[in-house]
Amino acid sequence: MSTSAPLALTFRAATPSDIPVIADLLTQLNRAEGKPDFMEEETIRHGLFAPVRRVDLRALLAVHEGVCVGVALYYVGYDIPTASDGYHLGDLVVDAGYRRQGVGRALFTALAKQNLDEGGEWIALTALTRNAPANAFYKLLGMTQVAVNFFAVGKHTLAGLIASDTK
Repeated sequence: MSTSAPLALTFRAATPSDIPVIADLLTQLNRAEGKPDFMEEETIRHGLFAPVRRVDLRALLAVHEGVCVGVALYYVGYDIPTASDGYHLGDLVVDAGYRRQGVGRALFTALAKQNLDEGGEWIALTALTRNAPANAFYKLLGMTQVAVNFFAVGKHTLAGLIASDTK
């Protein structure tokens, strides 16, 4: 973390005009994680602003001197064992030029405040095991690593499963 004075940041919900900068931030994340490096603006537009969405994806922006320097993409989730809701943080990304200046922590803190103000009780996320900087960052925030097996299946496999069970 830098020893200079913290950046003056404001936080706000994303608007459609923020889609290009969100796409840029997500492209930076994709490159860092070794994924396809280009994030389609239309994908973001649909996820955040389509009139009909299955998930109410939201984006909170960190802004410094009128420039978006970070984004948290999240949605409300529900935990069955505790009968509580909170946020599932999909991605938290800080522009490469603003990292290690407290932006990520400030953005997470702003998200935490908003969550509690809305009656949420927790924030959960997944991070790639190989993403050591992210894992260290989340631990510094006081998050607890939970030992779970995370499974995922895509639509082609789902369709194949359905097709094989209907034969």
